[in-house]
Amino acid sequence: MHIDVIDRLEALDQLKSDWITVYESDPEAHIFLSWSWIRHWLQHIRVQWLVLAAKPNEDDSHYVAFFPLQLTTGVDKQFTLFNELRTAGGTFVGYSGFICHPHFEEAIPAFANCLRQHNWARLHLDNIAASEGRFQAFMAAFSQAEFTVQALQRTGDSPDIDHAIYVYTPLPPTFDEFLSNNLGYKTRRNARACLREVDERAEYRITLPTLDTIDRDIDALLRLWGAQWRDKLAARYGAHLPHSLLINNRRMLRACFDEGTLFLPVLWYGDEVIAVLAALVDQKNRSLVAFLIGRDTTITKPSPGFTLHLYAVRWAIQSGLTKYDFLTGNFSYKYNFGAVEHRIECYRVSTRSGQNLGDQLHPKSVTVGLQITEGLLKQGKLAEAAHVCKQVLAVAKQAAELTTQFEAALAIHRRGNLAEAEKHYRSILKVEPNYFPASHLLGVLLLQQGKFEAAERQIRHATTLDPSDATAHVNRGRALRSLGRLEEALASYERAIALKADHAGAFFYRAVVLGSLNRPEEALASYCRSVALQPSLADPTMVAVLGARRPADDRRAGPRH
Repeated sequence: MHIDVIDRLEALDQLKSDWITVYESDPEAHIFLSWSWIRHWLQHIRVQWLVLAAKPNEDDSHYVAFFPLQLTTGVDKQFTLFNELRTAGGTFVGYSGFICHPHFEEAIPAFANCLRQHNWARLHLDNIAASEGRFQAFMAAFSQAEFTVQALQRTGDSPDIDHAIYVYTPLPPTFDEFLSNNLGYKTRRNARACLREVDERAEYRITLPTLDTIDRDIDALLRLWGAQWRDKLAARYGAHLPHSLLINNRRMLRACFDEGTLFLPVLWYGDEVIAVLAALVDQKNRSLVAFLIGRDTTITKPSPGFTLHLYAVRWAIQSGLTKYDFLTGNFSYKYNFGAVEHRIECYRVSTRSGQNLGDQLHPKSVTVGLQITEGLLKQGKLAEAAHVCKQVLAVAKQAAELTTQFEAALAIHRRGNLAEAEKHYRSILKVEPNYFPASHLLGVLLLQQGKFEAAERQIRHATTLDPSDATAHVNRGRALRSLGRLEEALASYERAIALKADHAGAFFYRAVVLGSLNRPEEALASYCRSVALQPSLADPTMVAVLGARRPADDRRAGPRH
């Protein structure tokens, strides 16, 4: 199993189709790992992130599993920098973990083995939703000799509440069956009374958001939620936590509304909002997930929270959903709905040394390390700042050495010694598989050798590392053209032009392919544009043969980067 590490949104976006395919095929996938959720989350979080993407072999064009993670950097009491990896979303989401096509579950232990090659001191598996088989396959890579594994206790603000207990309610085909079968006599009577209040009495009403009201309704939810929980969370965890939760919730709920996955009933008493429920529509699992609720705690009859949950359950049943998921916490009110329990744990995997694997800072943490150094300098802690800076420089030195090795390989390549240059490129990629310049030029070298299939695979991989490099798309188009895959080659040139509108080479090769596709007018226009951008591309015979030219071996150009 081959694992690529994706750490740029442009590269992630190229995997959208594969992500959706894997998500739909995975019976364990949940809405917090859907493309729409994870794409918005990674786009906006303020910490670094990476996605492990698995495919059966390096040459395969499609990925079969994904594992999104967040990366943070800290400093211990000895001023040694360390890294922590955390499942994407952390404790913010109801569930986290990975998605995997069921025919390729060997990707799961491959993820764990890949993580062992990264630099981190702690791995947080927050709210990890995985079957026992998958979880054990993943955890087998972390031996007791090297790591400690701890299941974390999550009691929240009350010792009676266990947040490892998740609660959901199976939904029958009709709401009448739900009232009769799921609820006890007293609860059923209260439920009917609550719904009569909102269905029949003018002073109580429930509205659903529109494009004009969605921001107002989300603000009302967060205002009510904040009034109930902000001070409690701030006292326990610090003021930063409720502040971050409010920002993240506003952003993610609006994104869910735009994607059509948010159900947000608003309960009014007259002109005053007294409760708002945010629920996520998980169509794949036919589930409605009660994500967040805010209510006026001074109102008890009818109970605003109970009323909105009932309303949501009724809507879910009418919409053909089969589960109402209350998420974390064994709060007593949930059991009034005929609920079922299951456990979702949080685990922490730590190195026994307490230091990063490899005794080195993660390469993506150089900027954060420098910020920590600057902060210590401002505090007058010179010795501590020097100690931290030394750790950062060790990582920067490795990056500088890679640059030096690459420049040497490039010089050899330019002299025409392809075999020797290939050895150097592969040596660099063995140390740093995601080093784009070496990955790209190795593909160019293979193209020059006439190894078109290998060249196309290699350059395609390079474009996942840096999708914004127009020349890489041009060179992939050259390989595709030599393979006779003209439509794909044309798409590569179009992509290059979209990225760099004045890329003369893209217009030139585009003209050649358009001629081969018997589109002479477009071919001539593209050729003229290439010459206007770079007059040296002018060829007296080009116009005459443009409409009939066929793919030929393309081995002429030297290294491009």
